[in-house]
Amino acid sequence: MTPEAMDMVSARAAIAAGHSGSAELYAQSKGAADGPDAQFAFIRRFEGAAAVAAFVDAQQRAGAPLPPLAGLAVSVKD
Repeated sequence: MTPEAMDMVSARAAIAAGHSGSAELYAQSKGAADGPDAQFAFIRRFEGAAAVAAFVDAQQRAGAPLPPLAGLAVSVKD
């Protein structure tokens, strides 16, 4: 399932169940954000997001408790 097709609750549930990883969802979200349809939609990106996604995946595999939004790519509309 693509990030566009998932809401935040579904994405977090997929991460928690091990059906999807944070790094995978980040890569899909970044691909969509870098696409021509989003050319003027984003003015700043968090370049460290890939490292954060990998960290969240490692924490998930270790069984560490994670905050509700851990591993989710989020954009804010002004």
